[in-house]
Amino acid sequence: REWVNPATDSSAVRVTGSSWTKGKLQDVLCVDPDKRVDSWSASVEGAWFQVELPEGIQLQPTHYCLRHGYSSGAHLRNWKFLVSADGESWTQASTHTADESLKGPYAVRTWQIPVHVEAARFFKVVTTGGNSINGTQLVCGGFELYGQVIRQQNEGILNPSHWFFKGVEGMTSNN
Repeated sequence: REWVNPATDSSAVRVTGSSWTKGKLQDVLCVDPDKRVDSWSASVEGAWFQVELPEGIQLQPTHYCLRHGYSSGAHLRNWKFLVSADGESWTQASTHTADESLKGPYAVRTWQIPVHVEAARFFKVVTTGGNSINGTQLVCGGFELYGQVIRQQNEGILNPSHWFFKGVEGMTSNN
């Protein structure tokens, strides 16, 4: 099955952020290695993007991955990764200062989150200083999250008991 960006389906994942000048803001979720995209924000201090999971789903993150969104420079060097359950109150999951991990065209790097953070529905990357050319653009052509998915136990479609094992209560090993 061909990969589809979850941000292109309004019922899946939502991406918001500061002004985006190259590509589309949704391009930050492009993780298909065959679809390298040029993608960056306007030159503003504190440039950011935020990923919002569907209501009722949270992720307890253990790692995250970024892909540089350009065939040349302006690599991220200074940023923070934030998480939030409600989109209002944020926890700083990691901070990067003068981090030179992203080098080269469309470079990819995965970071372990060094502290235990609670499950969250909102995830944000915010620049805290200049990039590799001392610019303020946030250049990103790929963002991935890793961890344990937590489904809130609400009645309705997101209640896992409604998805699995429905109608198997009377089954025996002879069925």
